[in-house]
Amino acid sequence: MRSHTHLRKADKWFRPRKGKHYMIEQVMVKPNAARGSKTKKETFSYNDAQAQSVSLVGNFTDWEQNAVPLKKQKNGAWKATVPLEPGVYEYRFLVDGEWHNDQECQNRRLNSFGAENCIREVR
Repeated sequence: MRSHTHLRKADKWFRPRKGKHYMIEQVMVKPNAARGSKTKKETFSYNDAQAQSVSLVGNFTDWEQNAVPLKKQKNGAWKATVPLEPGVYEYRFLVDGEWHNDQECQNRRLNSFGAENCIREVR
């Protein structure tokens, strides 16, 4: 049995010819970036001018696995902007290695550790 290589060019399949060179284009697609996806930029902030480091962790970052570092602003506040698809998300801040809630968030849910997670709804 013989095997043949087939390439796709401009929505048509063809067999490459001996001695010819073809450019193959790779396209990277972000996970969860479905066609027509409506991701929105959500800004998270934490106020503590004395903090040395602040990270955003939540169910959209696999909690501590992919924590998002916040950047300290000139006024002492910490900020980060994250693209999120519509949905309901739970999050907290890690401030100098300790868990803290978002002081601005009134919507919270009890977690399995006996503390509360902050809730952010993206529409």
